[in-house]
Amino acid sequence: MSDRRLRWLSREKVIPREGAVRGPDTALPSWFDHLVDLVVRIPVQGLAWGEVAGLVRQALAADLVRLWTYRPEEGLRLLAQSGEATELPKEVTRPAPVGFESLPPRTLVTGPLAGTSWETVLSQVDQTEFWRDKIAQVLVLPLHTGGRVVGRLDVGRRLALAFAEPDRAHAMLLAGMLGLLIGQLVSRPEPSASERAALLLRDALATATSAREATVRLLEAVRWRSRAETMLLVRWTREERAELVASVGAPGVQPDPAAFASARIAMILRGVFLQGRAQEWREGTTVGLLFPTGVSSVLAVPLPEHVETTRGLILAAWRESDAEGEEEARALLAALGADFMSLLVLINGEEQLSGARAHAQWLEAVAGALVEQGEPGAVARALWYLLAGRFSVSAVGLVLRRGTELAWLWVANGRPQALRRDVAGDSPLAPYLTAGRVARLDTEQWERWRAVLPQDLRPVSGLVAPFPNGEGAVVVSSERTLEPEIEGWLERLAAAIGPHAQALSQRVDESVARERRERALVDTLTTEERERRELVEAIHDRVLQGLASSLYRIELTLRRAEQQPIEQTVLELEQVRDLLADQIATLRDTIFRLRPASLDHLGLVAALRDYFSQLERTRGIDVEFLGELRERPASDIEERLYRIVQIVIEQARLPAGISRLAIRLRQRRDGAVLLVLADDGRWLGQEMWERLPGIALAEEWVRLSGGTMQATGLADGGTAVAIAMPARRERT
Repeated sequence: MSDRRLRWLSREKVIPREGAVRGPDTALPSWFDHLVDLVVRIPVQGLAWGEVAGLVRQALAADLVRLWTYRPEEGLRLLAQSGEATELPKEVTRPAPVGFESLPPRTLVTGPLAGTSWETVLSQVDQTEFWRDKIAQVLVLPLHTGGRVVGRLDVGRRLALAFAEPDRAHAMLLAGMLGLLIGQLVSRPEPSASERAALLLRDALATATSAREATVRLLEAVRWRSRAETMLLVRWTREERAELVASVGAPGVQPDPAAFASARIAMILRGVFLQGRAQEWREGTTVGLLFPTGVSSVLAVPLPEHVETTRGLILAAWRESDAEGEEEARALLAALGADFMSLLVLINGEEQLSGARAHAQWLEAVAGALVEQGEPGAVARALWYLLAGRFSVSAVGLVLRRGTELAWLWVANGRPQALRRDVAGDSPLAPYLTAGRVARLDTEQWERWRAVLPQDLRPVSGLVAPFPNGEGAVVVSSERTLEPEIEGWLERLAAAIGPHAQALSQRVDESVARERRERALVDTLTTEERERRELVEAIHDRVLQGLASSLYRIELTLRRAEQQPIEQTVLELEQVRDLLADQIATLRDTIFRLRPASLDHLGLVAALRDYFSQLERTRGIDVEFLGELRERPASDIEERLYRIVQIVIEQARLPAGISRLAIRLRQRRDGAVLLVLADDGRWLGQEMWERLPGIALAEEWVRLSGGTMQATGLADGGTAVAIAMPARRERT
């Protein structure tokens, strides 16, 4: 540690940022730079807490983040929120769950919202809000300062994607800094050991370029404050052996790295892990096995096991006994244990990422496994998580060629978007498909991409990585300038996905067909239930009650017939007759809606003319119908066309508030029936059209009959639907 840094620490000042640049093999992502910059440069009273919450959301690839302060006298108070979710009132307060204030530091609870015990960290109101915002995975951390709970961090994901070890490691590091900041808001009068530890962690992360460097700086800071001669971080591997990860201190008191390979040392260190508490070794056999002559006392502190696959411990050594220094080391290491463990997890990640060849092999293996077995939508989400975790990527698009059409599968900020279609020849992507290299997009080009970009996306920079065979591409966009390093990643991703492009394109077709069938099934069930409800309402609520009333009035008239003039009896019977006629008309309309008799006897044209007349009479719609057929189509084609027209008008168009309808029906020379419906309802785009009630069912009927159905907007703002059906359905 430099003299300048020692002077800053001794004065309790904050070191100015020195422009640390993350290397390609660091597990400390870029959001650390921004967050530490906020913490270092801005007083806690002036912090933009919404921006802090946004950085936490980016760090943990989350859809929702909430920060709370906690005081025993007022409970939890909302400090900041980030994410597309229900906006809670500013500074809303609520009681803390029972036992919340007794939670020990770095208590991390994570898991699916359903099936995980949240009693001590989330109230029922908190869980209800998560359900309302469609959160599936949750991570909750109480925030501590001085051994006391001062706040809470809530993190949620809509996708059922568990928070992995790196996510939890990042969360632990964040908890230390956030606890320090929020602790200042809730007025802790004297700096405690945990506050001092949080300051050391902040300073270590401020200029470190990797997790390993941050670990060394943090070890050095603790060693300096505890006046230890040396301090070591030791990792316990899955193979039940110890490895020296990092060490600081005078060379004369450093242990021999080979000593960690001995069975005796492994047994001693294993005993520390098993006991799970700090141990003191005085000058003697144990100290002599590891350290050279001159070391009189050693403190061994096991790190808390908050991850499944990594364990570690800290060894601190003194030449002469120093009770005050040992006590300071105990206090700081107790507060920093979870942070050291998080850094150790990140060091493991850095070691796995080291080397360009290892990068390429790992990336190609992951991408290859995804495209061989995963759905295209899952591949697109995986690409987003691969790239967003390392670069400032806002959206990732997987584009696949399907004949003359391009299919766009976008994932924006972790959320999958609806499938978008584009004509390959007219697409803004067309010039890049055969470029054979990664191309960068300029800001002025984005306006041409508006039709295929996710909504509300305002990119500043973007890249296109075409597949080697020209069958698609990977497209990324960002609201910041993308780093040059991402180009190599995209090139390797495109090379790994390219050979599987046709298989993925076929899966897109299968996925679209499956989704269409599912929507059609939902529409079928909905339509059937609606028709049943209308039938019951017509027969029970109107006809049966009317018949019962008629019967009662007939009986009443019969009893009074001899006691009243014949004219009065005739008048009452005429009223009963009118009532019965009304019930007959209601039954006739109900039967007509279910299936008009004219469809069987006179054909499709007559049935449609009767239907449009009823529509004008009952709905007040202005209908213009022009149609004739040279010959009657097959009965099943007539039935389906009639039902399709009925479904499109009643379920999709009438709710849109249309007032005018124009229908044209004709027959081609080959016998195919062409039907066009136009109305004055506003066209909302193809994506919204496909999701209107009944449309999926109508399209599925047309497809099964061998026909086509297309919808488009009109120049005057209306909507037109064109349906073509063969006169006879071909049977296989």
